[in-house]
Amino acid sequence: MRRASHRANHGDAPGAATPVRRVTTVDRLLAVGAFAMFVILWVGFAFALRGDHAFLDTSWQWLRGLPVPIQVVVWLVFLPIAVGLWIWESTWPPIVGLLLAGGMVAWTLVAVGGLLRALRPA
Repeated sequence: MRRASHRANHGDAPGAATPVRRVTTVDRLLAVGAFAMFVILWVGFAFALRGDHAFLDTSWQWLRGLPVPIQVVVWLVFLPIAVGLWIWESTWPPIVGLLLAGGMVAWTLVAVGGLLRALRPA
């Protein structure tokens, strides 16, 4: 009669840590790419705020003119920037819009930065 191995199975023990998924090169590339994309988009947004406001208005009209299913996808993929455009087009006082847009930039950096930290090798 064979005896079962007494190796601990961490997945079965109550309170045991869940196994960590191995980070691949693709994961790292996606995280760095997302970070770079949002930095570029926010810098472009800031330049448009300082200069060509018509570009922001045109971008908002383009987004709103898309068919609804495509709008949903664009809003999901570019949520912080889309919210930034929505804030820009709102009728709130400029200081409120500026604070909200700054919050969106901070949220983007925290979210994408957290992803980068999660992908760091242990």
